[in-house]
Amino acid sequence: MKSLFVILLTLLIVSPSYAVEKASEKRLDEVAQRGAHVMPFNLELTTHIFTKTPTGGIQQVIVKNRKNTQQLKLIRQHLTKISNEFQQGDFSGPAKIHGKTMPGLEKLSQAKHTHINIAYKDLVDGAEITFSSHKPAVIKAIHQYFDAQLSDHARHAVSMQPMHHMAQHSLHQSRRVSGGLTESGTDIFATIQEVIQKLSADPDTDWSKVNLEALRQHLRDMFEFSYNVDVLSQQAIEYGVKIRVKPVTVRAEKALDKVLNAHPRMLKMETGWDMQSSKGNGEYQIIVTTAQATEVNKIRGLGYIGLLAIGNHHQEHHWAMAKGQNPHQQMAP
Repeated sequence: MKSLFVILLTLLIVSPSYAVEKASEKRLDEVAQRGAHVMPFNLELTTHIFTKTPTGGIQQVIVKNRKNTQQLKLIRQHLTKISNEFQQGDFSGPAKIHGKTMPGLEKLSQAKHTHINIAYKDLVDGAEITFSSHKPAVIKAIHQYFDAQLSDHARHAVSMQPMHHMAQHSLHQSRRVSGGLTESGTDIFATIQEVIQKLSADPDTDWSKVNLEALRQHLRDMFEFSYNVDVLSQQAIEYGVKIRVKPVTVRAEKALDKVLNAHPRMLKMETGWDMQSSKGNGEYQIIVTTAQATEVNKIRGLGYIGLLAIGNHHQEHHWAMAKGQNPHQQMAP
């Protein structure tokens, strides 16, 4: 559960969403068998995440258990290797697993070096490859490639969903002004380092208002409610889920109080879901429901940390806090 926080807070998704049809059980078995000969890490111990963006997408692989350093090492080795191959137009790795007719593969392998950018990055729990292009045909191929991956790896892969229209507009406005952040937490040092770089690059930065300490404290809170809260139970209820959790540190309790005060409004805006919480005897009960029957399983699958992490307002809020603003206070009714 702990590593899932990094999964859901790292990604920025603004492209249109549609369901990806799951491959047949027979094909899923075949893909898993072929994948075992190409990918050195264990699919059962890891998770693939595919996120479409307006310029391409982000492919991530993370460990389910952050302490599994062997799987972490294998993930980074493999993604480093294939990202180097992709940069040379060599997509033979995916072809061996999914077949040479894999959607989007031919276009990607033929794309000119100047038409596609592929970048590798280590993550705390794994690694990622970012695909980007200014060519609509290449962007379409990236999205097709991601859909095919999601279909063939349905047992071991997830797709991050787009934000609600209002949240998209808000984030777009922020990115036009700030250039946008990519780090969302809880890597405190990396997030603050990125903020400093962007503040320094912005000639309009008013350094007299910059407050990196406020941001650091907020990121510490995010760490606490991500890592120092035990999930006691998760129960399926009509239209949603009921979850019981218990903080294991004083700071985690205070952090959870803060997030449960602010997050329900953001969750409603970005997804349309209703979140209610109550506290007693050091425990919290969180209930999340939806009016859309097709989203019930998603809510249950996200669970405690997924429901807190979903959405992309974190980067926007961190940027505002660094500049001396208080976005959470502004959200208060």
